[in-house]
Amino acid sequence: MNRPRRRGVALVGALAFLTVSGIVIAALVASSLTAERAMRLGRSGEMAIVSAEYAASSILADASALQLAKLSLGVARRFDVAVAQTSQVHVEVEVTRLPRGVLWFVAYAALPGLDSGERRVNLVARFPDVGPLPLAAIESRGDVSLATDVAISTDTSGDAECAARTSSPDVVTPAGASVVAGAGIRAETRSAAADSDSYLLKSWQRPILASGSGVVHAVGDTTITGGTFDGILLVDGALTITGPLAVTGIVVATGPIRTSGGRLSLTGALLSAYSGPGRAIDLAASSLRFAPCVAATVLRASATPRKVRDRAWSELY
Repeated sequence: MNRPRRRGVALVGALAFLTVSGIVIAALVASSLTAERAMRLGRSGEMAIVSAEYAASSILADASALQLAKLSLGVARRFDVAVAQTSQVHVEVEVTRLPRGVLWFVAYAALPGLDSGERRVNLVARFPDVGPLPLAAIESRGDVSLATDVAISTDTSGDAECAARTSSPDVVTPAGASVVAGAGIRAETRSAAADSDSYLLKSWQRPILASGSGVVHAVGDTTITGGTFDGILLVDGALTITGPLAVTGIVVATGPIRTSGGRLSLTGALLSAYSGPGRAIDLAASSLRFAPCVAATVLRASATPRKVRDRAWSELY
């Protein structure tokens, strides 16, 4: 018995095979293209995150030159950073100063093109705590004598964390020290005026200040004939001012401080760790303006900010 022949079955099978083969080839090509693009995106993302981390770290390393210590509290400052390793990445770094000497860095890096990559890196750093803020325009362990032509005022402007109150004293000494001054000079007795850390004398404070920016350290009795100064002046000995001297910042001496024919104009604070015998501070023809925010700025500037451990993160998108 002869069975009927099935015509066209081979053709249908061949077409089906070709169709399946085409689908498989198309899938392989698509998978290869997807994998290749994923690799390119991965490289772009990696380059972006490395560039963002580099930019944030470079700004932190240049904190002194960029004067990050002078940033206003809560106000972001933007920097454009060129990444030397590549010309494709554009990085913007925003730095915001937070309370207690904290710096918050946000670095945003983006690669242009079809396979662009974007990364944002957050970094937190902090200025070391060098010492407490001065309590008044004049802080002294020993006796203070101010001539009637010495004027003291208070700067109440500045950031909320450091701005002085209108009721701030003009002179602060510990118990047992005397203050002789003209009418209108407000003097107070506080135990903190006897502490060594107030005068930056502790063993942990001096190494920080030794490498700090804007710090001048004079060893031995020192005489200044005039000029201007901005920062922290440390004098291990007596300080005598014989000419017109304008200071913005903090002056600290382990010995007596006196003017001898010279006028002192100071914005910040004047401190003497000398407790006697004799007067610790003896001024005439001088003008002092208590500015704790100026003091806070020079104290921050004197130290190098460091990364806060476990306080950095990245955003991938």
